Amino acid sequence: MELNLVSKSSAEKFLRYFQGAGRVVLVGHANPDGDCLGCTSAMLHYLEDMGIAANVIVPGKVPEFLRFLFSERNGVHKEDALVEFDKRPEYSAELVQKADLIICMDFNALHRVDDLAGILQSASVPRLLIDHHPHPQEQDFNHILLETEISSASELTFWLIRSMNELTTIASGKKKEISMPQAVSLYTGMMTDTNNFDNSVFPSTHRMAAYLLELGVNSEAIQWAVFNSYRENRIRLIGYLTGSNMKVDYRLKAACLTLSREQQENFDFKDGDTEGVVNMPLAIKDVMISAFFTEGKTMTRVSLRAKGNFVVNAFAAKYFNGGGHPRAAGGRIQDIPFKDIEAYFFKCLAEYIGEMVIDN
Repeated sequence: MELNLVSKSSAEKFLRYFQGAGRVVLVGHANPDGDCLGCTSAMLHYLEDMGIAANVIVPGKVPEFLRFLFSERNGVHKEDALVEFDKRPEYSAELVQKADLIICMDFNALHRVDDLAGILQSASVPRLLIDHHPHPQEQDFNHILLETEISSASELTFWLIRSMNELTTIASGKKKEISMPQAVSLYTGMMTDTNNFDNSVFPSTHRMAAYLLELGVNSEAIQWAVFNSYRENRIRLIGYLTGSNMKVDYRLKAACLTLSREQQENFDFKDGDTEGVVNMPLAIKDVMISAFFTEGKTMTRVSLRAKGNFVVNAFAAKYFNGGGHPRAAGGRIQDIPFKDIEAYFFKCLAEYIGEMVIDN
């Protein structure tokens, strides 16, 4: 594997930061998904292999089907290293205060970590960023490793670890390789963020996958753990969302899904139950844009997906206080009653495209 997306100089800078740290806090974004948990889990294993104590802190609840990344099923028991900020805010603050280094992964601005942002901003230690989302808030970080032409933060972490391992091998004379727990975490993160190799796939993504498979990663076992370990309620919820609760506007070539708090209670909703649902309407031939709105206590969470030429990150930024990638973006909104969200989405979309039919 002769190509590496992370330069030697970037890898050297990270190693210098690591070598000066005795304790590191890895931070993922709110509502952590497979990529967020995959890259943070991989870096957790990498740091602890170096003898550096580390913790992962994420706002929100970790989906049950992704907890295996921090369990014995992934080689080493790391569940105690995973901290959900919403459940343990004081302990999270204590970890940040004791840290020598903070690494933010898979998000480009501190507001993506909700109430954890203030705690991170008050820390006097360096904050590093590893991310694949465009337009990072540079003032939030001391050093940034960013690549947008890549599948995921997990893929970027893969290339960083590869580059750091090459430097370590040269310095020590002893070959350093990606460990199996790191490999499983990285593959999981990449696989989930590409929707199982369906979008945001680059040549480097396939090189990464081939490398990890050659190391011995069991892709079928990961597929089973991620895509075949759901609760019955999730399947029933998806049927409801894509059935009676999906509105399609063929004039705008768009679909909209909504999930109210009452509906969440009816289906005993758990975090992760709607993972990937926003992609499903795109399987409809003439649907080019899909939106999914989830009602929260104080705001509505927005997920947007597209195919063809429509760019959803600009749309998310203009109407939903969000951003992301051209084909996958998100945001949040507070000043629109949830009962009016569906109509608001179609109104905004019609305005955004100037009442013109989207050119496929």
